[in-house]
Amino acid sequence: MWIITWVVGGVALAIAMYYKKSKSTPVRLLFEHNDDNLEILQKCPSLLLGPTKIEEKQDKMMMISDAKYCPPWWLLNVHVHTIWAALLRSYPNLSHTRDLLTTEDGGTFSIDWFDLPSHLDKPETPTIVILHGLTGGSYEGYIQHMARHAMRERGMRCVVVNYRGCANTSVTSRRIYCAANTEDFRQGLVHIRNKIPNAPLFAAGFSLGSMVLVKYLSEVGEKSPFIAAASLSNPMDMSKAAKQLNESFISNRLYNRRLAKNLQNMFIRFEKHWDDGALGIDITSLLSAKTIREFDDHFTSKAFGFIDAEDYYLSAAPLHNLHKVKTKLICVNCEDDPLTYCRGAVLDEFEKNPNIILALTDWGGHLG
Repeated sequence: MWIITWVVGGVALAIAMYYKKSKSTPVRLLFEHNDDNLEILQKCPSLLLGPTKIEEKQDKMMMISDAKYCPPWWLLNVHVHTIWAALLRSYPNLSHTRDLLTTEDGGTFSIDWFDLPSHLDKPETPTIVILHGLTGGSYEGYIQHMARHAMRERGMRCVVVNYRGCANTSVTSRRIYCAANTEDFRQGLVHIRNKIPNAPLFAAGFSLGSMVLVKYLSEVGEKSPFIAAASLSNPMDMSKAAKQLNESFISNRLYNRRLAKNLQNMFIRFEKHWDDGALGIDITSLLSAKTIREFDDHFTSKAFGFIDAEDYYLSAAPLHNLHKVKTKLICVNCEDDPLTYCRGAVLDEFEKNPNIILALTDWGGHLG
């Protein structure tokens, strides 16, 4: 019996080691080669490690090094990776203090300050301002793990801007949020800066939050309050990303319909603000939407003054805004991410703008 056990164990170990090796993916870097970018990357061993070489990928010459991403062996494919990240990842349950802010149109959004140990709780502590993903909030595992690491390993404060209706923030107005509008984020930054005027500021955006961040950085240009910023799992080209979600049965069922349903559930919480048929919003059609694009066609675009979903996507997509970014920005994306589109014209932007760097891996899923 022990021989069988050893044989089975050995085979399992061999499969696991083979899988780990086959799934190990180099971190490919695309950027304008200048001293500032190289200095930044040399401080990030998870992105650039050891000797470098140039390798062609997607018709682009990208830099690779010994830096690699290797997912756990049990994350068998992109869907397992993405679902684990969204639903099964642990939650550190960090405590926080909440500020509620009221907007000019009567809306409400919240800012959560993760509690710091006394030796770090100082006005001048470097601070990361975080923007979460669609219908998410400060409670999300990916945010809490990042915040805990930043506090423990880097001695940094983390503060999350929760959009209207997210993270148990009450909906008190017609409008909620979208990737093309930065008004609430701007107000939140004023509030944060007033509370910690001397703290160096950094920013990190996840998924939809990364689009809001890039949109904001493109609008303020050299007047950005941030020393540097990071974009993670950015959809980049919203129109093509939305189309991509419809191209397979699994993506449509697992992500498209689920995200549309999350948005509909949020809308139901403030449906009373729209029961007068304002702006021609058809509530029946909105609540029967099966995809994110349909929801954006019936609600988001109209609520924010766009013609339709495509018009909204053109305004919000980082593809059309990256060239105006003046803040040092690192974008981390995965090629197999079912919710993003990081190919073609998107890659061109990283060769043109000396302030932005793309770190691209083969595997990782969405926010994995």
